[in-house]
Amino acid sequence: MTTAGRTPLHNAALERSGLLQQLLAQGADVNATDAMQRTPLHNACQKFMHEHVPALLAAGADVAARDANGMTPLHYAASSGFHSALPQLLDAGAEPDYRDDKGHTALFHAVAQNQGSCVDVLLRAGADPGIADLDGETAFDHLHPMMGTASTDTLWREDARRNGPGRILRHLCGLIDADEFQRILNVLSPARCPAKYATVAERAPLPLLEWHALADALSDYCAANRAWHSLLALETSGLPVCRPAVGKDLEWTWNSTYNLGTDPVAWKLISDAADCGEGVPLLLRLEPEGCRPVLDVALLRLCASHAVARVGGARQEQIKALALAALTALIDAGANIEANNKTAAARVCEALGLQLAADGWVVAPDEGAGDSPLRLVATLIKDVQRPLNFTPLLMAAESGNMPLIDGLITSGADVTAADGFGRNALHLVCASSHLHASASVVSRLLNAGIDPESATANGLRPLCLAVRSDVVRALLDGGASPELSDDDRQRLGPRNYQRLREWIAAARTP
Repeated sequence: MTTAGRTPLHNAALERSGLLQQLLAQGADVNATDAMQRTPLHNACQKFMHEHVPALLAAGADVAARDANGMTPLHYAASSGFHSALPQLLDAGAEPDYRDDKGHTALFHAVAQNQGSCVDVLLRAGADPGIADLDGETAFDHLHPMMGTASTDTLWREDARRNGPGRILRHLCGLIDADEFQRILNVLSPARCPAKYATVAERAPLPLLEWHALADALSDYCAANRAWHSLLALETSGLPVCRPAVGKDLEWTWNSTYNLGTDPVAWKLISDAADCGEGVPLLLRLEPEGCRPVLDVALLRLCASHAVARVGGARQEQIKALALAALTALIDAGANIEANNKTAAARVCEALGLQLAADGWVVAPDEGAGDSPLRLVATLIKDVQRPLNFTPLLMAAESGNMPLIDGLITSGADVTAADGFGRNALHLVCASSHLHASASVVSRLLNAGIDPESATANGLRPLCLAVRSDVVRALLDGGASPELSDDDRQRLGPRNYQRLREWIAAARTP
């Protein structure tokens, strides 16, 4: 800062001392200007002199004083980040939208200099972010790359509130590209975030229902970019966006929608099926072509889902309903209910360009790809490949995924299908320690036509595989013979043999 033309008061305004108060008491000219037409108040605002600003204002400092570039003290404070001075200047009559010789407002300077706190204060004071400078550019053309998300979102929202939605489309499209669900809500529906926005004015609703042109443009943008998650965020905010006709009759939830972008739809379908399948029906409806190559693997992953197998407590019925809906949707879309896990995995690898090793296992892409969708698909397919020649019913039985067994049987699954070791679904359920491997499931399988005396490749009957007393009772009630042979005793070992005999005796006791 040049020293030419400075008075002692100018210099005192730059230092933390009592000299400024003394000079004011002696009658120093509070509005004296230096060679650049700066007043002592300009200096104090540029150098964060907290104690000097109120003293100068009380002495009559002119808040509208302009330097050689047309900048007022408010411009100086906003540019330097002196946010605590802004309310004092504004209360003293500073005009928030006053423009310097280049047409820049104080808000413009705060935005360009990454002074987020000043941006927030000026916006609350009614500063207009849409004011163009002499080149026709607004603060949005000079957004500092490090500006915080909260200040940036508030800036765009307040511009739309004052000037309409003409400019905010650009910002919302950027949030859609980044899958910023919560930020979309913050911008368009600030009332949902009362702790985030300090004043009632900030939380006031935007006239979203009147912004049909914006809603139509964003609906088209989301559809073109397959940004279904963001479309839900826009709809949740209250903007009258339009859902694709094929998905209007299904429930859209946070967990059922995705921004697909360039990610393979296959990964989304398999990974969602590996959870509880909440997004499967909607994804199948919106992206049928992308889902088609992996329908069988998705069905197998759903049946092996630990989220469904381990469900309990208050969420049990909800998770069960979601999984059954996913099962029905996959079968309706063409998934093979008798799919062989190894064959299905091989077909997916061929469709997605993944490689299979000589032993038949999928080869994951180079680790340099990080957590790329194809690398994640490879991991999920490996999980499907582990069992030997499993169908969806066998996968559900082996995983303890009992809620889906009844759905598979009702859909026509072959209950007699066996894996490479000769194990059918009844063998796997009887040997399962999962809590859901209950007597009712055993009874359901027996009623569906499984022979209670069917044996595995090494001669084990379901009764000899049972690990729970209630399962033993259900097998005996279903026609299993209670007699144990010497071969059974040898295969079971002394301890297990004795335990099974006790369970049989208890089951036969009236």
